[in-house]
Amino acid sequence: MITIPNSKNDVFLCIYDVNYETGEYKTKALNSKNQEILTGYEQIEAISNKDKNNNIWYEDVLKVKKDGKYGLINLSRKRINP
Repeated sequence: MITIPNSKNDVFLCIYDVNYETGEYKTKALNSKNQEILTGYEQIEAISNKDKNNNIWYEDVLKVKKDGKYGLINLSRKRINP
């Protein structure tokens, strides 16, 4: 599955190696040249929302996991400090 958080940014999130029994999966981010970006993270996820008509839209930040800890980065790939 591929998620495009914002069509104006060159970031495509891919979910692969899904284990439907355990719910585990791997993620990676690619750019439009099919090059892997954001490689220093164990997991990268878009933050989704639904409007009143059940249309899905994404925040302009990504949830990332590194060394067992979660954080946020923006679509320009800069860390957001708490």
